[in-house]
Amino acid sequence: MPSVYIKTFGCQMNERDSEAVAAQLVAKGYTLAPSEALADVVLLNTCSVRDFAEQKALNKMRTLAADFRRNRP
Repeated sequence: MPSVYIKTFGCQMNERDSEAVAAQLVAKGYTLAPSEALADVVLLNTCSVRDFAEQKALNKMRTLAADFRRNRP
């Protein structure tokens, strides 16, 4: 089964959205990974209204992409 890790940035509404997406993915056969390093899919959920949360998510995405390129050929 594929696994997914969901990282949420921003407000409580984003937390609720992440929970809803997680429930839908689990219903489709995904398992929830305990960390991004162990996940097949990493979902970054952020708020585009709050610039700080969006910038944190973009920086995290860059870091993850570089790590995955290095460690997962």
